[in-house]
Amino acid sequence: MRLCYSNLACPEWTFENSVEAVRTYGLDGLEIRLFDGDVVTPALSASSRRRAEHALRHTAMKVAALDTSLVVTSPDRDRFLAGIEVMAEIAEQWGAPLLRLFGGRLPPGPEPKRDNALRRAADL
Repeated sequence: MRLCYSNLACPEWTFENSVEAVRTYGLDGLEIRLFDGDVVTPALSASSRRRAEHALRHTAMKVAALDTSLVVTSPDRDRFLAGIEVMAEIAEQWGAPLLRLFGGRLPPGPEPKRDNALRRAADL
């Protein structure tokens, strides 16, 4: 079993501090949710992406997952899918084997809306 931590637990740390903590505390890897205290989103700058990549590669860090803020049941399907594409690129750059998505709330109201949301989630 591998023991990792999410840097969401340390929002005041730089990304490099989050990476170094894995070695300092004898952990096996890192679940990435934050970059310098901010949630990682598709809008993360190219320079920040490169900085993170350097920190991860320099230490041969194992990344457990890249957490996203993407919500599967989002009504804006095109934006959701575009976000997945960008986050998958970041995950590949950083060596993250998994993307963490959030299910979100099923829409209230008639069953067809709920059925549609569930079908869209299953399509992933």
